[in-house]
Amino acid sequence: MPALPFRPRKAMGSWVPSKRHAVVGLCGVSTFICYADRVNISVTILHMGLTGAWRGWILASFFYGYFTTQLIGGLLSSRFGGSRVLNAAVAWWSAFTILTPWAARRSNHALFLCRVLMGAGEGLAYPAIYDIVSQWAPPLERARSFAAAQFGSKAGTMFALIVCPIIINASGWPAVFFGFGASGFLWNLAWMMWVGSEAPAVNYHAVPGDGAPDAESAALGKAKAVGAAEPPAAQEELSPRLARRLLALPSVWAIVAGHVTYNWGHYLLLSWLPTFLNEVHGVSKDNMSVSAVPFAFMSIGIGAWSSLADRWARHATLTSVRKGMTTIGLGGAGLLLLLLARAPDYLTAIMLASLSLGTQAAAGSGVLINHVDLAPRYSSVLFSLSNTFATLPGMVAVPLASAILAAPWGSWGHVFGLAAAVYAVGLAVYRRYMSAEPLNL
Repeated sequence: MPALPFRPRKAMGSWVPSKRHAVVGLCGVSTFICYADRVNISVTILHMGLTGAWRGWILASFFYGYFTTQLIGGLLSSRFGGSRVLNAAVAWWSAFTILTPWAARRSNHALFLCRVLMGAGEGLAYPAIYDIVSQWAPPLERARSFAAAQFGSKAGTMFALIVCPIIINASGWPAVFFGFGASGFLWNLAWMMWVGSEAPAVNYHAVPGDGAPDAESAALGKAKAVGAAEPPAAQEELSPRLARRLLALPSVWAIVAGHVTYNWGHYLLLSWLPTFLNEVHGVSKDNMSVSAVPFAFMSIGIGAWSSLADRWARHATLTSVRKGMTTIGLGGAGLLLLLLARAPDYLTAIMLASLSLGTQAAAGSGVLINHVDLAPRYSSVLFSLSNTFATLPGMVAVPLASAILAAPWGSWGHVFGLAAAVYAVGLAVYRRYMSAEPLNL
């Protein structure tokens, strides 16, 4: 079968961004804002006067809303289009971000509800982005387009952890929510001006501004004419029957177990690392920007581990690669969390947290991509189901850490020790039942 024609590189200086590049870029900006708004509470909560169990419940409240709208986001995007859903989602969560200081002054219960509603808006975003990018990105650009859209989440996390202390020192903690929330409405204006609810002119392939199919679309059409593989079939929409078929398979539950385990430690550090550094190692609330360093390591690790996994896959089965990368990621991260609890000073703590998240990034080339190996046609459905379960760690691990620390016997050693135990159990389940062989559904 003839290979897909190679797309020649354009001469330097002649490349002009097409409409699809603007769409993907704005999706990346939306995930940047999404994570900045999600993470800012981890720093501002140190200045809000919350103590005891309420601190844990407020940190966890976001995930209760996020959990409820994962599947709803997919259904709405398939019916009304991801563009409309994403635009509405950003406006929704930005409004509740701006309302956060008002809610905090009213009562702890009002603050909890405000964060739940803010999380519900963010839960709509990723299913919508998946729908948008899958329509606009040509097959030969799809992986890069998804990576560009997803990169904003890591950049937004680091931005919030670095910038929040600066804003708080200059204008007080409410200014964080006012500024971050306003950025979402600016994004809405940009989206409505440049994208709106427009759909690509060619199914699965965007077109340049002049309305003519681009060189890659033409190449794909030519390849189809000479017998090359066609673009993949459209993703099947979620239905109760499909969900039951998938959830009856042990290999699907292996992915769920691995995904839940991955998020347990990630959400724990995302929510509690600033508090840990402040209470245990005396890092000033005004110098909490150092808590961004571990997430920078995670961003670097994602790229490095994915390159290693691709090279490994040339010489081994995908099942071996996914199992190996997940073992490195979850096993290594769990061991490093045990050491983090015993760090003698804040520099060692930052180093161990960085190594833990950087090592955990290996699982991104394992369990987090296993959805596509196992069920290419149903990967978006499988991810929606898996991500719904994988939101539970935010609802359980975050408030549970607060309860452990409030107990007479509780310590950070118990918090991180429990996380390491979850890593061990989740990894064992994943290794026992996982597969990268495509399902025959």
